[in-house]
Amino acid sequence: VLAFDTKPEPGAKAICPVSGMAHIVTADTVFTEHEGKHYAYCCGGCQSKFEGDPAKYLSMRQAATAPAEG
Repeated sequence: VLAFDTKPEPGAKAICPVSGMAHIVTADTVFTEHEGKHYAYCCGGCQSKFEGDPAKYLSMRQAATAPAEG
């Protein structure tokens, strides 16, 4: 899951909005709330990048998951 409506509990499956890496939420996972959604990161570096330009990373993830046209 890329974005959660509430802060996810440990054990939830998440996708880092910066790296695109799938990971399991743990007690040490870093989070950001942006426009009412909660995002879980694979590391603090990705959290910093996202907070610097959320629109960039959200548009990248949307493009990566969009169905192919054809």
